[in-house]
Amino acid sequence: MEKDNKNKGKRLGLPIIILISIAVSLLVNGAYLGVETGCIKSGKRLPIQHEVMGGDCIEYVGIYWTTVIGTPAMSIDEAPPANDVSQYFSKEHFILYTVTLVCVLWLILSLVNRHFKAVVIVAGSALVIWGGFNLWKKLKKMSDETPVRLHNITIVTSDLHPGVYNKMWYPHYASYLVPAGGDNRYGYSEREYMNDYVPAEEITGADLMKIINTAKAVKENTNTDYNDDFAYYVCIVYETRKGHDSIKINGYGSFPEEWDEFIVSVNETCGIDYLREDPEMQEFSYEWFSETYGIYDCDLPDGLSVEQIITNLRIDMKRICGLSSSGEYWDFVPEKILDEVWSSVDAETGVTK
Repeated sequence: MEKDNKNKGKRLGLPIIILISIAVSLLVNGAYLGVETGCIKSGKRLPIQHEVMGGDCIEYVGIYWTTVIGTPAMSIDEAPPANDVSQYFSKEHFILYTVTLVCVLWLILSLVNRHFKAVVIVAGSALVIWGGFNLWKKLKKMSDETPVRLHNITIVTSDLHPGVYNKMWYPHYASYLVPAGGDNRYGYSEREYMNDYVPAEEITGADLMKIINTAKAVKENTNTDYNDDFAYYVCIVYETRKGHDSIKINGYGSFPEEWDEFIVSVNETCGIDYLREDPEMQEFSYEWFSETYGIYDCDLPDGLSVEQIITNLRIDMKRICGLSSSGEYWDFVPEKILDEVWSSVDAETGVTK
């Protein structure tokens, strides 16, 4: 018993351990700060540093000090500029490393002096605070990202058949294919402005979430292999409590089973009925292109074929269905392509410019 009391008397108390931890941490970090400062003032390399290459500068980053040397680009004829050197001290790093070392020293000394209860209490409290902070961050992120208002919906599909709406841009317009024949020599996409639709401000948060969730279900089952034929493109833009967000889908090969539920939710929520719930993909061929849009080899300058202009102008099924090269909704008008092709032919020689 007497021996135990003697050992207990030799242990350091928690207040002393805290003071020792703070003193040692300040001494160690202060000493190293003095070393780095001496190196900075004398122009020597820092004991611990790493190099970061920038566009017009090089950074030598130490524990507390950072040296930035400007290295602007210049031509051979220009005289080299004077050294552009800037040096920065990080108070945040000094505080961070000092506090970190205090915690480490306190933990070690507390364990050595058998203050296990205090260590458990502090560690448990730290875990609770850390867990609570992370939970708060996740909840805040979920709250900030909560959709509150629909902005617009763009859907472009390869359901490209005469008289069938194959694309729409809510709340603006939808388009359908008018093939060549009858009164029109060339086929084209006819644009129709939306009139009877539910305004975005009248769509509830629950209905908006239904559209988003059904779109996510489509995305999860989307074939993204762009080597297959183009099937559909979806872009839903909506407002959140902290800004804007969107869902974008590029589908190839086929329409997933979830497509019909997605289109039903869009049509019911937005008060429209343009796109079909059971679309039929139109596969591309040069024969189909000519028959649908009325452009044949005989309509082109000598030496050019339909296959050549499609290849040279990079006309793919996405553009034909109604998605521009920049990813925006547009209407495919092949007559403009003909004008572009003929305008590139020299009037005197008949040769393509």
